[in-house]
Amino acid sequence: MVHIELRNLDKVYNSGKTEFQALKNINLELDNGGLIAIVGPSGSGKSTMLNMITGIDRPTKGSVMVDGVRIDNLKEDKLARWRGENIGIIFQFFQLFPTLTALENAMLPMDLAKKGSLRERKALAKKNLELVGLGDKLNNLPSELSGGEQQRVAIARALANDPKIIIGDEPTGNLDSKTERKMLELLEKLNKQGKTVIFVTHSKDLASQASKRITLLDGEVVNTER
Repeated sequence: MVHIELRNLDKVYNSGKTEFQALKNINLELDNGGLIAIVGPSGSGKSTMLNMITGIDRPTKGSVMVDGVRIDNLKEDKLARWRGENIGIIFQFFQLFPTLTALENAMLPMDLAKKGSLRERKALAKKNLELVGLGDKLNNLPSELSGGEQQRVAIARALANDPKIIIGDEPTGNLDSKTERKMLELLEKLNKQGKTVIFVTHSKDLASQASKRITLLDGEVVNTER
């Protein structure tokens, strides 16, 4: 089971003479796996917290531990390798390569990690696309898919290297309510398979289904509830 620990964590951004503190003395442990929602108004630090957990950004002060690894101290090459092995990221705007098919997009993390043979990568990408209900869309380009289908390709891509942690930054932000419910069912399915799923959302419906909710306000954790 994944154990994530943020200790005395601050994040300050500087732009010229202007300073903005995005996170303030965050102390948080996530050790029960589950479906974890991070909620709060715009500008409260939600995406910054995700960036701390994924190692996309580093804290100004404090530490980030994931399963005993202090990721904020890792050098960039080791951090990139760690992220590729442990984290799958689902972006709000999908970020699919427009000239690649659904299958090729789902294979991409494995290609970059040089994981297995080409045949093995194709087989696993196909399996992941079938898991998200797109087994009949393998050769479609993103422009030939609906928004919900593109998001499912993004989820299949996030599963490419069998990560322990799935991170979603507003994963349903561009979807209608019907497609959002299907996305929630898929995230719950992944969670039941043993993956820790952490997502930022403004959706009350999505947040209400989480096993744990963390509320941020002005860069501080103001509430955690199950």
